[in-house]
Formats: sequence, C-alpha cells, structure tokens
Amino acid sequence: MTVTGDSPFRPGSAAQPPVLAGREHLVNLVHTATSTTGNRRESFQVLYGPRGVGKTCLLDRYADIVTEREWVTVRHEARSPGDPIGAILDRLHDAEGLTRKLTRQLLDLRERWGDESQSLNLGVYRREMRRQRKEPIPVAEQFADVVVAVAAELTRKQRGLLIVVDEVQEVHPDLLGAFGPVIQQLQRRAESTAMIVFGGLPTIPQLVTRAVTYVERMAFHAIDNLDEAATAHALAQPAKDAGRPFDADALDRLITVTEGYPFFVQLYGDCTWQESVGAEIISIEHVDAGIDLASNDSRRAVHLGR
Repeated sequence: MTVTGDSPFRPGSAAQPPVLAGREHLVNLVHTATSTTGNRRESFQVLYGPRGVGKTCLLDRYADIVTEREWVTVRHEARSPGDPIGAILDRLHDAEGLTRKLTRQLLDLRERWGDESQSLNLGVYRREMRRQRKEPIPVAEQFADVVVAVAAELTRKQRGLLIVVDEVQEVHPDLLGAFGPVIQQLQRRAESTAMIVFGGLPTIPQLVTRAVTYVERMAFHAIDNLDEAATAHALAQPAKDAGRPFDADALDRLITVTEGYPFFVQLYGDCTWQESVGAEIISIEHVDAGIDLASNDSRRAVHLGR
C-alpha cells in the first residue's frame, strides 16, 4: 500500500470526514426514505446536538445521497434574522426540470412573500422576546401548495425533493411554523418523493415542537459523541487506508483522549498524523506529540466546528 503524505483527517469546520462513523443507521434511513414511498416519518427529520458532533457533515451526506438519485436539493443555513422561506423559493425557482407554469408560480409567490415578510417586520425580531403567534402567516398555505407541487412534478419524473434548513435555532418561530402545512400535505401524498430535514443545537426540539404543527410526524434524532467502536473506526480506517496504521496502544490513547467527540477525533488524528511523518506505524509517542500540537495550536482550536 502506498503511504500518502497528506493527512486523511479533516478537522476544519463542517469538513467532511473520510469515514462517517457511528451514523450508519441514519444514512440507511435516508437510503430507505429516498428509495421507497411508504416510510413517511423518516422523510421528515430533526437532527440536533451540540456543535462539533458532525450534524452539518451528516446533512452533507444526505445531500450526496439524494443527488446520486438526481433529486433537487434546496439547502438553507439560517442566520439571524434569516429568511428560509424566501431562500427556499429562490432556490426552487432556479431548479432544473420544472414546468414554466410552476416556475412562474414560484416567482409570483416569491414576490408576494417579499411584501409579506416586510409587513411582519421580521428584521427586528429578537430571539429573547417571548410572544405567541396570533395567526398563521397568510402566505403559509400558498408556500405549502407550491412546495407540494414541485415535489409532485419531480416525482412524476422519477426524481425527488430534499429541503434542508440548518441552524434552525436562528429561525423566527413564525417562519418555522410555515413548514407545518408543507409536512401535512406531503404526509397525505405517500406517492411523493420528498424529504424535509431540520438541523440545529440541542434546543431545537422544543423550538420545533412549539412552532410547527404536525410535528409529531417528524422523526427526532439526537446527534452526540461517538461510542468507542465508532471512534476507533473513525481513527483507524483512514490511517490504514492512507498506509500508516495505528498500533493498538496509540489507538487506545486517542480513543480515550477524544472521548468520541467528532471534532477532536479529526483534530487529534490530524495532528498525530503530522507528528508521525516518516514512520511506518503510528505509535503512542506520536499520539502524545500530536496531542501537544493540537493543544498549543490556538489558531486551529478557536472554533470547534459544527
């Protein structure tokens, strides 16, 4: 096997790891949801957990899976105050393979939504304000109709639609509530190939539950640290594939130090790889040097990723 000089580990923020260990069950659920029309619950998911556990990487994998099936992926990463509705309408309008009539409907709704969102004064919304919604957003039903129409059109062409909203904790509750009618209508159309996935911090289950009707039809999945077996796999397999495996003591040391926290798995794995250049096998001495390197490299340790 050829030994490569490049590190097989990816410690950058939201960087896709070489092995998405410990998440196989979720990846399999997406394969099922995108290849059948019966399992509607797993077509609507909420992924939540602290930063650095790999939620965004998992969402990237979801997008890869549906892209392989020639689905349309509409992805929005919320930033306060944000506007996921407008962003989704824009991306749907630009999607290939839609009829002219549907494209015109999307454009018309986008223009009307621009006026509606201004009247709601969402730009001055403060997350610390606690208020109850007095009435649904008037455009919500039209938003649901057009999303369902897009899903139906793509289904007829043996394709599908994936809508992802990441960092949901940044979304205005009124805007988040607009997804309730979408989920309701898609649930009634078992033949449609469509998925909606929310991602965010550990607080979002409560946020989604309060804001979205028919939320009981969504599957909630906590994303947390890896267990020992998954941690070992995430470390050992990339190193082995790159031609410089860990010895048993070195691997055990990294499993203990990282505690299964995915960002640390990548960071310490990468630093250990750097310290083991020229060696045939990564030893515990390389691991200890890599730990020191990671601890002293403040530039790389400022942000713990997602």
